[in-house]
Amino acid sequence: MGSHYDSTLKKGINSGRIQCNDIRMEACPYINNKSNYMGPTAMAQVYLFNSHPTGAMEKEKRLDAITGDGGIADCGKVLNCERVCPKEISLVSIMGELNRQTAFRSFNRWLFK
Repeated sequence: MGSHYDSTLKKGINSGRIQCNDIRMEACPYINNKSNYMGPTAMAQVYLFNSHPTGAMEKEKRLDAITGDGGIADCGKVLNCERVCPKEISLVSIMGELNRQTAFRSFNRWLFK
């Protein structure tokens, strides 16, 4: 993912606009009283923090957190979050990258027990 993408993501998350989060939360059918799903904004923040050199120190902890209950596997891939995102952040790309990272982490943990 390129620097333009990362800068757009930073602007979208750090803009101080709570509306971005509200819009995505309302659009996602998997965020409800019956689900522990963290939501697309939390996933985008995990990606953003893990991409930063300082945040990378806690990368494994964040990946473990989104691997568990309410994490990335609970996303139903409806893609409403991306359709309604006012910053046009590619949440599908973020989710794909986080899926790859969590799968790689899980495989390595299993392999090197």
